[in-house]
Amino acid sequence: VAATDAAALSQALRDGTATITVDGEPVDLTPDEVIITETPREGWSVASDAGATVALDLEITPELRKAGLARDAIRL
Repeated sequence: VAATDAAALSQALRDGTATITVDGEPVDLTPDEVIITETPREGWSVASDAGATVALDLEITPELRKAGLARDAIRL
């Protein structure tokens, strides 16, 4: 399972069943046999709902910090 394309496997399981190759033999998997988890990379936040996934880069760059300060100054 770890050697397969995670996105393709996840999509195939959402559609019903997925087939992977183990020791040269095809093996069918159903959604009941697999637990899908999403682990974000360091510095990222990920949320999923109804088959859609959103990932946000949480790094605050100097330019982003300046833009935030400018927004605060305008708001105040």
